[in-house]
Amino acid sequence: MKPRTHNHPNMLLKRAIEYGAIGIVIVMLLSALGLLLLPAISSAPGGFAFAAVLVLLLMPAVLMLTAYAPPVSVDKDAITLHPMIWQDRRVPWSDVSEVGVYPLLPREDTEIPRKYVVGTRNYKPAAGILLVIPSLPWQYRIVGFFAGVQSRPAIALTNRAHVDYEHLLQAVLQQTDAAIHAEDLLESPSARLD
Repeated sequence: MKPRTHNHPNMLLKRAIEYGAIGIVIVMLLSALGLLLLPAISSAPGGFAFAAVLVLLLMPAVLMLTAYAPPVSVDKDAITLHPMIWQDRRVPWSDVSEVGVYPLLPREDTEIPRKYVVGTRNYKPAAGILLVIPSLPWQYRIVGFFAGVQSRPAIALTNRAHVDYEHLLQAVLQQTDAAIHAEDLLESPSARLD
């Protein structure tokens, strides 16, 4: 298999999203701290502590933007993740414990405005797969949590976040053991080759 890199279609946008997410997380932390300190330094009611907890509970959803679909490189031995914020990770294919359909993609029937913006001829339904990789660090557990794989570390590979998705999908399916592929993977419109 020839080594290939699959970046985001718009790397400037990807960089802005990841660094913006880190900036928002910092603002959220400072806001939560301010909400906790507000009753102590003024006569504000104690309900601000509850608001601080709500702000902190929203942070994982924002932090997920830094980890869920990093640009990747694939070769016959491994997949290498290239996130903007976190360090690059080379993951041997044997470390992938599960390949399934990525459940967080929008359905075609919910993307009517997108069809009109890009044009019905240019529109392609969202497609993607989820790789569960237990050796990945904590930030990838957020992806697993929201994707419904019980907080196991995971990444998504999609046709919206990776150029040449068809080759990437084929590489993953060829290099991973067929026994770890979800039963509905190839029948699913989310993993189809368009």
